[in-house]
Amino acid sequence: MCKLFTAWGKEIHEYCKDNGLDFSKVEKSGKCWGPNVLMLQHIDPQKGKNGLQDETPAPVTLIVKKKNGRLMFEQTKHTKRYLVSK
Repeated sequence: MCKLFTAWGKEIHEYCKDNGLDFSKVEKSGKCWGPNVLMLQHIDPQKGKNGLQDETPAPVTLIVKKKNGRLMFEQTKHTKRYLVSK
């Protein structure tokens, strides 16, 4: 489990609620992180059955950065497609 997602979970949940994003989809997202950044990715369960041999891209759907003690959120061109509440 990603420690940043665990630590920032409440704020990410609030951001999703305020912006019409489905937090349950965010929770299931792939996660890539660094010291002060968390990138959420869409993982298609129908693809990637052969691991790295598939070379299946996982588009970044939301970027969360911590700057000056505050979380900053950046939506990508894939955010609405994969994370919008239905």
